[in-house]
Amino acid sequence: YNKEALTWFFDREDQLETARQQVQVQVTAIRDQAKLAPSLHNMRANLELEPGKSSEELFEKAQKMEDEMLSNPELRLSDEERAEKKALIDEAYADWSKGDFKSFTKGLEMHGRYNLEQIQQDVANETGKSIKEVQKYYCSFLRRYREIAGYQKLIDRFDRAEAKREAREKRQVAISWKLEGVEDWKGGPPLLGTRHGNSYSAEEDSFLLFSVGRYGYGAWPKMRIAIRQHWQFRFNYFFKSRTEKDIQNRVDYLLKLVEKEYEEALAKEEKNSGSSSIKTEEDEGE
Repeated sequence: YNKEALTWFFDREDQLETARQQVQVQVTAIRDQAKLAPSLHNMRANLELEPGKSSEELFEKAQKMEDEMLSNPELRLSDEERAEKKALIDEAYADWSKGDFKSFTKGLEMHGRYNLEQIQQDVANETGKSIKEVQKYYCSFLRRYREIAGYQKLIDRFDRAEAKREAREKRQVAISWKLEGVEDWKGGPPLLGTRHGNSYSAEEDSFLLFSVGRYGYGAWPKMRIAIRQHWQFRFNYFFKSRTEKDIQNRVDYLLKLVEKEYEEALAKEEKNSGSSSIKTEEDEGE
């Protein structure tokens, strides 16, 4: 929307309101003076009154000033200006508060900028807006978000959230690939390139990786409890004494290995697929 035009209307209204208040202050002062002034009906006092100083004349003067203020077209927006202002406000979504905008941007950050179905559902539930209202606001936002002050910070937030979401999805695909067909952590496939030595054992790594597939990445408290309660580690002081941060660090290391293995497997599969395709074409040529 035309922010400058709408701001002009708001500033103009403030100026007109200030002018009306100044007139009203004068009206109130005259009425206060009229309350203390003698009346024309008091003949004795009337002999000493100057013209326009009686209570009746002062009340009349105050009322006249107030009527002139209320009827003065220069102290209010014209019909055309009010219509233009209303059109700008309708276009500017004036019924969307800062809290509503925060809920909207939170939805974009959580679900991605183009996941309209999830965004509109969450925003509608949180703000009380209808699905249609959220859709309209969403379309306007995508078209005109550059008009928002500091919009680049919003875009950076969305980009970071989307990068994290893509990494999480990629990680989950790699975990599912690694644990495909594995029903128990003891039967988990070995991790190539894993460092053990005096640190974690292959059995402990397998348990951690299987736990990530079961509880999800980030469920460190659950994984720590699972380690402490599992009978097979009841005498394993090293593993049972690991903190949540220790578990996260080890899982991050393991997942890097899993993702590397998954990428290498995909590359090998693509290479084999390409070789088979070339061989098929040569056979057909012969």
